[in-house]
Amino acid sequence: MDPIEYAKAFYLQHYTVLNMWNITPGVRVVLGSGDPQACRFCQRQAPEVTFRLKAHAIPEALGNKGMLSRYECDECNKHFGSTIENDLGNWSLPMRTLLRIYGKNGVPTLKNKRDGWRIECDDGTELRVSHNRIDSVFEVDEAQKLIRFNLKRGPFVPLAVRKALVKIGLTLLPEVEVPNFAEAIRWIRDPEHPNERMVRMPVLRTLRPGPMNGQMISAAVLRRSEHSGGLPYAFLILSIANETYQVMLPSPQLDPPLDAAPMQMPVFPAGLGQNRDSICAALNLSESERVVDEALSAVMSYGARIPR
Repeated sequence: MDPIEYAKAFYLQHYTVLNMWNITPGVRVVLGSGDPQACRFCQRQAPEVTFRLKAHAIPEALGNKGMLSRYECDECNKHFGSTIENDLGNWSLPMRTLLRIYGKNGVPTLKNKRDGWRIECDDGTELRVSHNRIDSVFEVDEAQKLIRFNLKRGPFVPLAVRKALVKIGLTLLPEVEVPNFAEAIRWIRDPEHPNERMVRMPVLRTLRPGPMNGQMISAAVLRRSEHSGGLPYAFLILSIANETYQVMLPSPQLDPPLDAAPMQMPVFPAGLGQNRDSICAALNLSESERVVDEALSAVMSYGARIPR
């Protein structure tokens, strides 16, 4: 069977979509309702904690302007913003610029004063590169009409990036599922990162080449069907511009036991049916040591963006 068709059949058989959203500019969605408000992440209620700040269900840095949450208190909002979401922002920064993803203050600018280069997106459609030396930031392959950018990520802890992605999935869960993820909720708040019960599968990334709208986000939460034991209980599927992330949402009491056979399953086929040149990779987001100046190479054609 064709791999893409097999993946579609696999997820149709073994998983159910709990929630799905397509987030477009100008559309506002608010998750949660009712009083008194209670925080999903610290379990405290108003008036013990306040809910005055805008709590973005998906970080605003990733392009989310309109999907907010009513069940994240101001203290948790500030805590996540200064810890794991900061790591996610540093880790994702170069690709957010190249894919023209509108963050809090527009598409972020990349620059290096020492080497004299700058990459920015003034009008939201075209990248502008200023440089003193071409080889300081990119290389040109005139024969194949390709440009290879040589960039670096900001400082980040890989496992903190994973936690930030898991936190998105936990935010998008329907309320009835939250008790199944009590341990995961405690884990993402814990400053100590290692925990083998929570890191069972790699985060999977699918990259679709070609021009994409940097303002489009889609998200879904999948739950294992009742007859599909031996597989992870739940996943987040998050698509932003050209990238799709598949993130296991850990639920140790419902996931296969640690001594079970290795879990093997295909990549979720988001976008693959439209572009069979997509590139899939397992990301190393399981380490707890801080990473500085990790290299990132991104290749684009002259006429169409093909980041790799």
